[in-house]
Amino acid sequence: MKVRKYRCQECGSLDTAVVRDSYSVTYTCHSCGVSIVRRRVKQCPTCGSTDLYYEAGLITGQKYHCKKCNYIGPLVFEKEVVEKIEG
Repeated sequence: MKVRKYRCQECGSLDTAVVRDSYSVTYTCHSCGVSIVRRRVKQCPTCGSTDLYYEAGLITGQKYHCKKCNYIGPLVFEKEVVEKIEG
């Protein structure tokens, strides 16, 4: 586990969060009380869709399949998505 600093998307204050894995972080801002989720998603290099699934591995290496444009290959992009949790 790591402790990382994040800037709140609502009020701009600097806050800390405990990170358990590298793909998803949920934290609540201590200044304004807003809950934020930051997660990393894989993105198709051809069409930009995030609707991918893992198709093959082992000897052939990693291959992903895009459901939108039917791309199959080892190259995918990762981007960080920040979402506000309503509640």
